[in-house]
Amino acid sequence: MNDEPPPTSPSQDAVTIRLLIGIAACALSGMLAYYATKLVRMAPGNQIRATWAAGEFWSIHARMGSKLQRADHVAFYDDGNRLAMSCPRYSKITLWDCSGIIGTPPLRIRDVDLQGRPVGLTAFGDRIAVLQRPPGDDRHIKPGFFEVFDRDGTRVGEPVEAGWEPDQMEFIEREGKTYAIMLFSGSAEGETNRGAPSLVIASFDRERLTFEKLSHVDFETNGENPLHFEPVNVTAEGKTAARVLVCFGRKPGAAWVDWTDPKAAKITARHAWPDGTGEPARYVTDIAQRRVLAISGDLAQDSAEFPFDGGAPARVSIKSPSKTVENSWNEPEMRFVAIDQEKGVFGRFGSRQGVFLEMPLKGPFGLGSVRLTDVAAFEPQDGRILKIAAIDRSGGLHWIGGVPMPTIPANSNSGSAVPSISNDSAKAR
Repeated sequence: MNDEPPPTSPSQDAVTIRLLIGIAACALSGMLAYYATKLVRMAPGNQIRATWAAGEFWSIHARMGSKLQRADHVAFYDDGNRLAMSCPRYSKITLWDCSGIIGTPPLRIRDVDLQGRPVGLTAFGDRIAVLQRPPGDDRHIKPGFFEVFDRDGTRVGEPVEAGWEPDQMEFIEREGKTYAIMLFSGSAEGETNRGAPSLVIASFDRERLTFEKLSHVDFETNGENPLHFEPVNVTAEGKTAARVLVCFGRKPGAAWVDWTDPKAAKITARHAWPDGTGEPARYVTDIAQRRVLAISGDLAQDSAEFPFDGGAPARVSIKSPSKTVENSWNEPEMRFVAIDQEKGVFGRFGSRQGVFLEMPLKGPFGLGSVRLTDVAAFEPQDGRILKIAAIDRSGGLHWIGGVPMPTIPANSNSGSAVPSISNDSAKAR
């Protein structure tokens, strides 16, 4: 008895092969169609997600390229209608038009060549000031400076000399006058012929774009660079005090500087950084709770809070409420945005309720991960569009627009729409 299967004919084998090829071709075509559709959907600027979160509607857009290979700083100006991002590698800034409606990404206007390496962006009115250090070897023999540009990127006036090793500059309005506060690294950068790291208070002429130094304070930091300062106005018993929190990172800590008298700035408190907190990447002024939050660059780690009164700082988690407080319309909760730099995650948080919205931001066409370097938020008080711009190290812009819902009664079960408090309430616009 022969148990072997009958041999197949050549024609049957050909049919089988053609059938398999057809199935493979269909599968490949389907796969290509899927990824082609995904790439189109994730094209630069396209809306890739729309979601409700704690009384706010958010529109998230795909990453947009700036034609720059690196981006370090980003800032809104011109009442939120313009955005500037800086590239230290090519000494440029890129300007964007952000005047569109919700669901519309910003439009790239132009690149602007700078005379130095940008280290910071400062908005005032419809202009943007770019703080810079001299390029190349000139940084050893020439002081830093800033240039001012209008809403279209046209240079206004000449570069203004600022001082040696500048890090940050802000313009502050007080009692009808404009002041410039500037932070300098000084000798902490390794140049032994520089002075100590310092904070300078100066009067500023907005028309002539000149400033006059009024006072300064020096810091002993054991060689550690100052990272950031956050200005606040503290009102108590009918009196207003002007203070600045200067942060040096976890090792050397932070200092409070009082400049209520602009001609006599002084250090009023110095604290070590709270144990168990992450390296700070974003700073938020919480007016209602009278504190400054130093948000960790790793959102999985605790952050630090510094009370306005100069008291000892403490650890605080932004993953969950820092304290149990009944939500009250008479005491609105401050909301803010933060980024996880290494993981490329954007988050919308409440100072007491924790995280509202958290999502990873992706690379070009939704492929790969990104390392975020900075985030800017424009949150007007009149209920207009909330605008969030995050940038990544390779020069990408991630756009997120939001709209607050109409007021919901306090006893509603559908969430709470509480007003935002500006993170930059003390800064001149």
